Amino acid sequence: MFHSPQRAGIKLAMQAIEDVLNSRSTLTSDPIGEHRGRVPLSLMQYNGLNAALYFLRQYVDTLAPPRGG
Repeated sequence: MFHSPQRAGIKLAMQAIEDVLNSRSTLTSDPIGEHRGRVPLSLMQYNGLNAALYFLRQYVDTLAPPRGG
């Protein structure tokens, strides 16, 4: 299925945000309590990323399908 560059870019951004949100819940700590991998998100960051995903989903659905062929 062909996607416009704009739609593809938005979907890539959405996937990147989802990856960050999913990695937050899989953090591990070493014995002295330091986190490996990504830094945990604050509640405000977590909620902001979820809001961004919501609005990106709304926007991507409004894009017209590509024309021509």
